[in-house]
Amino acid sequence: MSKKYIWIINQYTGSPHYGMNYRSYYLAKEFVDNGHSVTIYAGSYSHLFSNYPKTKGLFTKESIDGINYIWVKTPKYKRSKSIGRIINMLMFMINLFFFTLSSLHIVQLQALLRHHTHLLTLR
Repeated sequence: MSKKYIWIINQYTGSPHYGMNYRSYYLAKEFVDNGHSVTIYAGSYSHLFSNYPKTKGLFTKESIDGINYIWVKTPKYKRSKSIGRIINMLMFMINLFFFTLSSLHIVQLQALLRHHTHLLTLR
């Protein structure tokens, strides 16, 4: 099987180091264990995280267990049901849009998985 380049977009994905939402992490780990290259695009802030990634600028790269993470800088919010969280969602999508436009030429993308948990995802 040839190596595939896979992107997973999930604003609220975490890892064993940062805390909850593990679904995308474990899916990516299986792909990596089978020889593929996986990049997860995730927001830098979630009320479910127990630790927060250290970000520098709008985008920060980090490797966790062979999985490439791109942390998209998003604003903090005080409550999970608040206007701040909606702003957080909008900023994730706007920033991600411009990052992916500038990155598409870098790699021959072969799969794109969206694991969004909110209603503002692209169709």
